[in-house]
Order: sequence, then C-alpha cells, then structure tokens
Amino acid sequence: TRRPTWSSSSAAWPSSSAAESNGHEVPASATDHEVVVVGDGPAGAAAAAACVEVGLDCVVVGQGRPWQQHLGVWLDEVPWLPFGVLAASRSRVVVGAASRLEIPRSYGVFDNAALREHLGVEQRVVRDAMTWLVPHRDHVEVELLDGSPLTARWVVDATGAGRAAPPAWQV
Repeated sequence: TRRPTWSSSSAAWPSSSAAESNGHEVPASATDHEVVVVGDGPAGAAAAAACVEVGLDCVVVGQGRPWQQHLGVWLDEVPWLPFGVLAASRSRVVVGAASRLEIPRSYGVFDNAALREHLGVEQRVVRDAMTWLVPHRDHVEVELLDGSPLTARWVVDATGAGRAAPPAWQV
C-alpha cells in the first residue's frame, strides 16, 4: 500500500508531554539528527542556521535549487547579517504614485547566492524529498523519496505556503 504524501509550512514535533509524563527521554544519539528541516528555501535555510547556532545537529532535506524570488528586508531588523549578503541597499524608501511618501528607514535586497552561502545550507542539504512523516512518541521518522529514513527529535516543515498538512501537524 502506498502511503499518501503531504507537506506544509508549519513546524512539527513529537509530543514531549507523553515522554516527560513517564520520565522517559530519548537521548539525541538515538536518532540520526536532533532536527530535520524539510525544505531548503529561505525559510528552511534560516531555520537550519538558527538550529545550528544554538548547537543542534541539523540536516536539511531539499532539492538544492537556486532561490528565484527577490528577498528584501528592513536592515534594522537583521543587524547581525553582513552587508556582503546584499545585492543592493538604500538608506530610505520612497513609495507612491500620485503622492510621495518617504520612509527614512534602510532597506536591502538580498543576493540570494550570498545569503544561502552565509546561512550554510549547502553543507547540510540532503538532496532528496520527503515522502512521508511518521511520528513516534519520542522522535519523528522522515521517509525520503528513495525510501531511506532519517530520524530526528524534531522536524521543521519549511516546504512553502499553500500546502495542506494533516490537522495534527498544523501549528
């Protein structure tokens, strides 16, 4: 029997209350990784980088394709990012057609390849796709397209908006 597939843009993790209620906790070494991020776009790359930054062992499942979208940001919201990840920046933004509104706030547009490199996603990408997610009491098993499993304590689904996940996995 072939299992159905699904994906969403939400985070999923096994219930910790069941594991904590009986004092059972699975050590991180019992799984392949502490975190599997499904999706290697900007959200998945940022999630993986954040996991690594706090010391979690993380792997990313994705296709490894270049990012096509234009990503912009108010620069005061990301003061830790180096300017080398920007393709362009402006010290103010002017909007409007019939009337002008000047916003005195620095804005930047990312250089996608430089941002991807800065986030370090290439070092963690497993070039494959998730076909099935199997939750267990103390870990989650991610089945890849080639049939091989990855296990983790947590799974972050960053596969994009507009996809429907089973209600139990929506956060």
